[in-house]
Amino acid sequence: MTTAEFDPARRGVARLFCTESGEGSNVLLLHGWTCDSHDWSWQLPALEARHRVVAVDLRGHGRSEVPASGGYSPDHSVQIAARLAAKRPDLVTAVVSVDGALGFSPEAAAFFLKTAEALESGDPATIVPPFFEAAYQPSTAPAFRRWHARRVQGMAAHVIRESFAPLFF
Repeated sequence: MTTAEFDPARRGVARLFCTESGEGSNVLLLHGWTCDSHDWSWQLPALEARHRVVAVDLRGHGRSEVPASGGYSPDHSVQIAARLAAKRPDLVTAVVSVDGALGFSPEAAAFFLKTAEALESGDPATIVPPFFEAAYQPSTAPAFRRWHARRVQGMAAHVIRESFAPLFF
């Protein structure tokens, strides 16, 4: 396994942390909101047994650089996969979106709006854990619940605030 950092001088954006492992066709793994590449830990052994896997920490997440403001919308994340696929089709066979934020019931939309409004001025460390709790099943392991809560405690508040609302609105 190798660890790399993308050079921000090429785009003037942010230094991103990633890990690379395995051999074969390329698989790029992108995590979700308030998460990082560790989310793929359970899938990595199966994937890297047959593929070259690159797991990235998006800007402001995990071990990647945390710029002061901007660049945290879903469009920035989507562009990573879409632009790579468009510019280097020799590297990308397919793009698969897991748990994308597209289309919700009126009840879910109201809950997301309430969370977005709370994040505007509230403390993300107290707002985000209940948000995740609403998504967990009774069988969700307590360690997994705590894992999400601890990651939020270590993230810059502006990253959490700026990246939430654009996911849903």
